[in-house]
Amino acid sequence: CISIYVICVVCNEERKIGKDCTTQLREQLNRERAANEHLREQMRYLTDLQQRTPAYVPSEGSGSNISLEEMEERKRVFNETIDRVEQLFFGYQKENACQSNEEVGMQCTSGGLKVLPLICLLCLSALWLRSKFFTTRCSNEPVTIRMRSPLSTASSYHANCTVDTCLDLLPCSIDDRRLTIYLEPISRIIDEVGMFIYMGIEVTPQPSREFLEMRSIIEESRFHVSDVNDACLVMPGFDSLNLRHFNDQSADFHKAITAGDRFLGRNLFFFTFVGTDITAGKAIVARAQCYKDSFRRGFDVAIPLWLPTTGFGSNSHEVSGLTKNRFYRLAVVTRFASEVVRTALQEAFSDETDILWLHECRIKKDSICDPSGESYSLHRALKMSDFALIDDRIPSHEVTLMASLQSGTIPVILSDSPILPFSEIIQWQRISLAFFHSRLISLNAILKSITEERKHSMRKQIDFIYSRYFSSLQKIALTTLEILEKRIVPNLMTFSHEWNTPQNRLRSSPLFLPRIAPSEGFTAVILAYNRVESLFALVHLLAKVPSLMSILVVWNNIYWQPPPVSEWPHISRPIKILQMRKNRLSNRFIAFSEITTEAVFSLDDDISTLTVDEIQFAYQTWRENPERLVGFLPRSDVYNDSSKTYTYSSEWSNNMSIVLTGAAFFHKYYGILYHTLLPSAVRSYVQSAKNCEDIAMNFLISSLTGKCPLKVTPRKKFVCPQCVKNGISVWDAPRLLQRSECVSKFSSWMGENSLISTSFRYDPVLYRYPSSEPLHNPFRQVGTL
Repeated sequence: CISIYVICVVCNEERKIGKDCTTQLREQLNRERAANEHLREQMRYLTDLQQRTPAYVPSEGSGSNISLEEMEERKRVFNETIDRVEQLFFGYQKENACQSNEEVGMQCTSGGLKVLPLICLLCLSALWLRSKFFTTRCSNEPVTIRMRSPLSTASSYHANCTVDTCLDLLPCSIDDRRLTIYLEPISRIIDEVGMFIYMGIEVTPQPSREFLEMRSIIEESRFHVSDVNDACLVMPGFDSLNLRHFNDQSADFHKAITAGDRFLGRNLFFFTFVGTDITAGKAIVARAQCYKDSFRRGFDVAIPLWLPTTGFGSNSHEVSGLTKNRFYRLAVVTRFASEVVRTALQEAFSDETDILWLHECRIKKDSICDPSGESYSLHRALKMSDFALIDDRIPSHEVTLMASLQSGTIPVILSDSPILPFSEIIQWQRISLAFFHSRLISLNAILKSITEERKHSMRKQIDFIYSRYFSSLQKIALTTLEILEKRIVPNLMTFSHEWNTPQNRLRSSPLFLPRIAPSEGFTAVILAYNRVESLFALVHLLAKVPSLMSILVVWNNIYWQPPPVSEWPHISRPIKILQMRKNRLSNRFIAFSEITTEAVFSLDDDISTLTVDEIQFAYQTWRENPERLVGFLPRSDVYNDSSKTYTYSSEWSNNMSIVLTGAAFFHKYYGILYHTLLPSAVRSYVQSAKNCEDIAMNFLISSLTGKCPLKVTPRKKFVCPQCVKNGISVWDAPRLLQRSECVSKFSSWMGENSLISTSFRYDPVLYRYPSSEPLHNPFRQVGTL
């Protein structure tokens, strides 16, 4: 057991004091083993001696007596042997898992002199067999798993894996609030094959410091569980960070996963920084070197390359160095590039004096040099340039990418199909420029057109992104798990701006509500003027919505009286008509006492083409997001870099930052805040211009919550055909220009443009599901564009 204990010391001390002290401990282990072998030889000699000379038994008439001197000599040798056994085997007083073995060994010394050598030999044999074939866990001692190699070690590669097809989601449903992960104990996989069947061949590498640190990070995180049966994902106990440490990357890695069939029925997950030949099977791989032919988008996770030996793990990202001493426009690192790639790059940037070319040095092989022979560190070279070229045809381009971010240099990514770290959550368009290889010729002119203001904005965002997600092993590991949690765990949806905005700019909701608002229904507030026919059609439509509680008509025409009560549609829900004394668009946001629900459905009187299912679905979406503005009509704002102003856009596009209140749900509390919290200059401008009250409400909610509005259903057109030439919902060019001015003025008066852009919408899960199928779809009438 002394050998097992020394192994434990080696495992404990290797991380603390480095390789030199580990070597000394291993040498001590070898010396102890040699001494033990010598002791066994002496024990065998003692046994043989005792067998040759019978024990002294006095008897009458016996003629063969043992002399006193010979008896004393036997006793001295025996006592000396026992002393050495106790000193070498049982002299350690440290508390360890081998204590029971020591007690068994001590019992060996209490037997009679006649059978003592044989009993001790049996004890030693039992201890050796226990250490050989049974797992004894001493503090951090690895678990040894023995296996026999099959004739074929090929493994299937599931190239089309998705979360739904390759994961068993049943274990993930045990805890529906978080992702759970179990860490297999540190393991050694021994392949007992061929001539080495007795001692075996170890196929797993020694655990690295980074691997042990990453395990410690996960173990201390909220994701870790101690019972494998409670885990959604299982992380193997061998080091997979550098696949090149395996003798045979593909075969040995496959053996390490399949040994003992211990992962049958489990969802596997592991990290890999170096190596591309991954026999992943159905395991999720968080990998830094991602090639198009083996990376499974939406299943694997692209992570940043972690190279602590180059200093990329430092947190000392100097903001002051982001703009100073940048003498070159572009840094091009051609080290390891093929001759074809080098020629193409040189032709694209020929005759340019502000390009820093960097290639391998002739003398200093570990450095990079410019054409004059001056050597640079990669970090120093990149800090001297505004941009850094990242060409995915050049090996080690991942290193250049991470070094550019750490240096505050804007990456210029040249790729036809880029796979970028954490691209699922990071808005890379804000911190880099991306081009196809075919655009290489025009790249130089585009870089010259980038303004200093835009470069400064991108560097600030680079500083934030690098510090938050890439600057340490802990941030890389936890961000990876948060991405997987976002994919796997239901009802944990997050939004892009939450990942890409500093915490001091994110605001909490002013509503102290549960995640899902109560199902008490909503109050429809219709802003009406004189379109009676479309107004009545809208009332008839709302009456069919199951969640409608009441209708409140805000009659904004101060010259005409609303129709008499007898002419209004007869419906099963109460209708209240309020005639305003002043014609103000902001009247629709007054928190009238007649509003008895938390949800307010704000409508223009010409919105009559919605369906019952669309309104009901929008209300259910608002219930799950009561702090947001949820509606049907999206708009966007675009910043003009040359004029320093914002442009309001009503075009159908991939992005939106505004939802019009002509058909939108919001919490009634925002109606109070509109009249009390908005700057008076904003409210006065809305009244004088008779425009932009919906833009002001979007500014208010986004600034309070830090969240974008939500667009529901795919419908594009809502206004009734008869209302096209007579209604405030139809905008001409002057009014659109005025709304652009609103965005610019509101941004100035509120200190910033708080509108948040998004590129997604909410649709029912069974949207466009065939009506002939037996599955019940409660939102069959959700319309098309």
